[in-house]
Amino acid sequence: MSILPARRFHRQPGLPLSVAAAVLAAALGASQPAQAEAIHQIVSYGQSVSFGTAAIPPISTESHPSNLMFASGVRAQFGEGDATANRASLVPFQESHYYWLGETPVAGMLEMIDQLRMQEDGHRSADQGIRYLGSAPGKGGQTVKALSFGTEPFEQLTWDLYFGAVHARMRGAEYRLGAVTWGQGESDQYWGTDAQTYRASVDALRRQINWVNEVVTGTAESVPMIAYQMSAHVAAGSASPDIALAQLDDGRENPDFHLATPLYMMDFVDEYHLDARSSKWLGAYFGLVYKRAVVDGEDWQPLHPLRARSTGRLIVTDFHVPVPPLAFDTAQVADPGQYGFRVVDPDGSDNPVTGIAIDRAGTRVWIAAARPIAAGSSLRYAWDGDKQSGRLTGPRGNLRDSQGDRLVFDPEGIAAPMHNWCVIFELPVEPL
Repeated sequence: MSILPARRFHRQPGLPLSVAAAVLAAALGASQPAQAEAIHQIVSYGQSVSFGTAAIPPISTESHPSNLMFASGVRAQFGEGDATANRASLVPFQESHYYWLGETPVAGMLEMIDQLRMQEDGHRSADQGIRYLGSAPGKGGQTVKALSFGTEPFEQLTWDLYFGAVHARMRGAEYRLGAVTWGQGESDQYWGTDAQTYRASVDALRRQINWVNEVVTGTAESVPMIAYQMSAHVAAGSASPDIALAQLDDGRENPDFHLATPLYMMDFVDEYHLDARSSKWLGAYFGLVYKRAVVDGEDWQPLHPLRARSTGRLIVTDFHVPVPPLAFDTAQVADPGQYGFRVVDPDGSDNPVTGIAIDRAGTRVWIAAARPIAAGSSLRYAWDGDKQSGRLTGPRGNLRDSQGDRLVFDPEGIAAPMHNWCVIFELPVEPL
């Protein structure tokens, strides 16, 4: 299978993009005028959520001239022509309805980047000559390995990067792959991939994308990957969220892997797929993390536990809280019982939670159990629920911060508070 384009505009090693652009322009019959100082590409990659499966009807159907997509749409792989024709030009970005495909996370991400640039920096990206090119070359129902080098979806990703860079050169613009957003994990959970193998596979995929980016641009860099934490482990037939925990560990330990948000507080149309509003809302979380980690260069982390310590029947858990105070929100997410927290004895049995509270500082959760906390116990959060994923019945919890009190994502009237919701976790409990 060809990985890089293999027609007459194929970029050979050492062939400048200016030459490739000229050859492509001749193949297309015309070049495009310079319209931007820089084009930064955002690639939404992964399984079906990454390209808007079941998120219908789409919301973001009005074009946004400051953002771009390929001529055949954000999902260029579904165009009617070949790879060249499907990416023959760049047009203003808008979401579209194609059979069962609708709103991708891309529109929400690009709009949130612009919202934050305006609110925090006083200007939009386009005011500085930056236009974002969004694409979503993923494929549904795939494991990480089935999305990696040598596969059809990876080839589509490669086409997207190649033509993104060529079109930037044709416009006289700088090109950069800004980030790859990662919407995946459900298939690996379903097929029983262990956490270590999953993390190694994602790391290998990141290195493959970095390599393609280097071949296309001539610049070696580590491209940021921004991911959601899957919450559909029960739907995938497992009581243990192994892949979600692996994603959490990656976000903690890999500086180029950013865990943006869990999904449990969103609306699903079935066990695995988000509705259109939630797909756009997910994109807003990706855009938030892109602004924080990539544009601003912050060491951004989601709401997650730092340590859990016990004395007698009491557990005190410290959290990294992006915007204090913590809160238990039972309006957005139905309470699964004890706000999603469980205390588990070393033998795996439950030590029932009898009380739970947030401290005055809004950064700690106090949990009382029925019995003294045994050595080797653990604290779990958002493990339990039904096969129907989401905020009402799926594996979930109620803990969030207060960011949404001051930051609301509201294009097309979706009015989504941007609270940071606590990640799914399991944490060993240490003696106080």
